[in-house]
Amino acid sequence: MKESRRAKRMRERNAKKGRVASMNMISLMDIFTILVFFLLVNSSAVETLPSAKELKLPEAFEETKAGETVSVMITRTDILVNGKRAMTVDEAREAETLSAVTELLAEVPKSLLVYEDGSESEGREDVTILADEGTPYKVIRKVMQACTTAEYARISLAILQKTEIESGSDA
Repeated sequence: MKESRRAKRMRERNAKKGRVASMNMISLMDIFTILVFFLLVNSSAVETLPSAKELKLPEAFEETKAGETVSVMITRTDILVNGKRAMTVDEAREAETLSAVTELLAEVPKSLLVYEDGSESEGREDVTILADEGTPYKVIRKVMQACTTAEYARISLAILQKTEIESGSDA
């Protein structure tokens, strides 16, 4: 006896109900492995500067990103070197040289520096100064002088990166 199309369809459908769809786990594991390596590589590439809640950095236009450096933070009340309190801002205003800051900066080990002209010397590479917007220039200058006394080759001032859109200027 000949079976109708509807009967064939129903028989095939009922036969498929018992089967479980197969899933290829190999390709799924490959995707997750690639994702894990991607996240591991990119999570270490992000450089962040230490910040304090009461610290308000000045804003400026800058293309280069901050790297991993020694940080000197000048808050409204204290001067911190890599998170260690060196002295207060009031003490820094009164002092001629910031020996406490120089001592903490000198604790960082020296390394061999090679300059663009090929000359070599022993010293420390980078230091980043994070100063509050209202910090007097006199104090910042003394901190910079302490950095050069501790033999740092490059001194950078941290800013908040500002875009043209935020500034309201039309290009």
